[in-house]
Amino acid sequence: MNWYEWNTIENFNTWHDALCLQLGYPIVSVNQLTGEPDYEAAQTTKYTSPIEVSNKIIATVEDDYANGLTASLLRPPVPEKVK
Repeated sequence: MNWYEWNTIENFNTWHDALCLQLGYPIVSVNQLTGEPDYEAAQTTKYTSPIEVSNKIIATVEDDYANGLTASLLRPPVPEKVK
């Protein structure tokens, strides 16, 4: 996965909604221990989550789904507790 950027949250949402539709989201969650579907758990509804940095929207995306996206050198800020 690499970081990519969008100029607006609306542009991100348009891309993200189309990708989620293509990938068949929402999808059934999987039990991490057994690898079996977990029908009682909440479904996975998002492919990735956007973060605003320096007036841009960034998110991690697998290269297979990044066609036409702009690679970004921006990264999320490091939380104060980690510094």
